[in-house]
Amino acid sequence: MRFFRERENAAREKSFDRIVYCGVIRPDDHPMRPADYVPLDNFWRKRGYEKMKRVVCDFPWRDIGNAEETRKPMQFWTRTLPVSV
Repeated sequence: MRFFRERENAAREKSFDRIVYCGVIRPDDHPMRPADYVPLDNFWRKRGYEKMKRVVCDFPWRDIGNAEETRKPMQFWTRTLPVSV
């Protein structure tokens, strides 16, 4: 969680009042998904982030074991930053 605190503090230092990040959307049957995988949606919501409806982009990279890049959908999340005390 320190990573997110530091990221949010850096945004505040630049006078931003909102922060956005994106995470890859993997299919339920993705071959590298661990058997005990739990989506992080609840974690993000507990930190005050909301999924941005219909705000998705594609980003290419090469997965481990693949020779070629493939495009992955990335879901965006946002949060209004509280004023630091």
